Amino acid sequence: MDPEVVCRPGTLFADRNATKNGARVVAGADGLRNVHFDAVKARKHFDLPEEEQMFYQAEVLVKNFIPLEYITNIGNFGITLPSRLMQGKLPYTAQITRSTPTAFIFLIDQSVSMQKTTRLYGEEMSMAEAVARIVNHQLNELVLRCVKGDEMRHYYDIAVIGYGKEAYSGWKGKLDGRATS
Repeated sequence: MDPEVVCRPGTLFADRNATKNGARVVAGADGLRNVHFDAVKARKHFDLPEEEQMFYQAEVLVKNFIPLEYITNIGNFGITLPSRLMQGKLPYTAQITRSTPTAFIFLIDQSVSMQKTTRLYGEEMSMAEAVARIVNHQLNELVLRCVKGDEMRHYYDIAVIGYGKEAYSGWKGKLDGRATS
């Protein structure tokens, strides 16, 4: 990400995972000051003293969307920026067509913390299993929306990026019936 994204109006900063109890989510410079940068920069949260581990996963919460030009390595995933970005339209209000497909980027945590248990629809399972079910359900929904009669249409570009110790791309391709990896 281009660091400029943190200066966009409405951007919030969480001192830890924003969904955790006790998270301080604040806008502007005050929010940025709450981030424990030594904790965030640690190689893994287990390298930190126990009282700092909760701050390892501080978050920047960007309002609405991140414009494509702020995603500096988007070309690494086979997604090219249009020569003329859509002017005056928010990406979430633009019509999705074959001539103007949209991109979905799934960033999936594959760290050891995903072995913890959670509940999904009343069933207890690992967080990794819950994420897999949610993402698979969403991918299935996107595939179904591409089917028109016996034709598969290109409405979406999809990247699935898994990260754990290091980031890597697990699968990427156009959703038009021909997956590429």
